Amino acid sequence: MKEVTKEDVQFIIKELRFLDYYNKCKDDINEQLYVVAYKLQGVSSTAIKKVVLENARNPYQNNKIELLEQEGELMKERNRYDEAINLIQKVLETIRETSESDYQFIYDACVLRMTDYKISQIHYCHKNSVWDRKVRIIKKALKKQKSRKNV
Repeated sequence: MKEVTKEDVQFIIKELRFLDYYNKCKDDINEQLYVVAYKLQGVSSTAIKKVVLENARNPYQNNKIELLEQEGELMKERNRYDEAINLIQKVLETIRETSESDYQFIYDACVLRMTDYKISQIHYCHKNSVWDRKVRIIKKALKKQKSRKNV
């Protein structure tokens, strides 16, 4: 069984900090996919055509291939964010199964990005021990996840 390293713990802490960012990016990509799907349907208004410029590309050309490529790239990007969000959610679920107070501590420290001083006041610990407690909780959760995979 592979041991949990310092790099693994730091990676998870970094990913926890980006949870809100990943969710916002995923929402933006879903919106872009909606726009691309709308364009692929070919629904358009009866508005006046744009002015045709001589040296520009063909304005009457069908751009479905470009839209399909754009849709594929957006799907890949959304899948990357989904994988990151799922990883974070699994770690948070494992922490929550272990202890509700540990879950709240990690959520406050990493996801909400509270300062060490504020966390120490809320969770009744010294501000110098906040980092050690974060590492200890995440290490315990990663060990539990790895032991589940090996069983």
